[in-house]
Amino acid sequence: MKDILFLLALTVAVVSGFTDTKPQTGIFKKGTEIKQAPTTERLRWYAAQAKSEGRREIKIPSLKIEYSGDSTAITLDEALKVSTVVVAQLVEKKSYEQSGNNIVTWNKFRITDVLSEAQETPCPLCLSDKPPQEMLPLQSREFLLSKSGGRINIDGVAVEQVESAFPEFQENRTYVLFLTLHPTGVAETIGGPVGVFRLDDRGNALPVSESSHLLKKEFKDKFGNSPERLRGRTRE
Repeated sequence: MKDILFLLALTVAVVSGFTDTKPQTGIFKKGTEIKQAPTTERLRWYAAQAKSEGRREIKIPSLKIEYSGDSTAITLDEALKVSTVVVAQLVEKKSYEQSGNNIVTWNKFRITDVLSEAQETPCPLCLSDKPPQEMLPLQSREFLLSKSGGRINIDGVAVEQVESAFPEFQENRTYVLFLTLHPTGVAETIGGPVGVFRLDDRGNALPVSESSHLLKKEFKDKFGNSPERLRGRTRE
């Protein structure tokens, strides 16, 4: 069990919280002609193809993401050991071009409540992503979280990249997040969407991802998706 927890502590602290695997291949159809997306500068290629057809927006294929800590065998107790669980509200987000091929969105959150403190500190040798300067400095109880996907404008074309398994965060919505928090103010959620829950009008924390995972199952079975019941358990 100690070996499992040690590996988990390392994986959730991996830079960016996810690894960039080979993206889905994009195909653009124009009449009977089929064009294959290039391996570099894909964003501008998609924008140019859309513009040539007189279109002002286009959705492009998303990355295939493998998140650290998304093993379905990780239990809620194991996640609580390496995660700080917070209630936080999204206050700002901005999307940026990344390496010419992808879009990344930086999300700024403000913590309104801490439900559980991590029992283990993040890997000291693991570096977090460097956030954009325009989203700094951070105020007290604020942190930044990057996520694949977003919407940017290229040559007058709105280019949107969507990660279907991990919905975009919504401004002024409140979330329950299982986080690895770095001293820099940058954070990652355990297992990507696995560690993300949105609060509904009745105060229940509902998972944003439909994938099966032991963490989500145990949160529901043991605590009925209640942040307050989770807080009570961790303070016993």
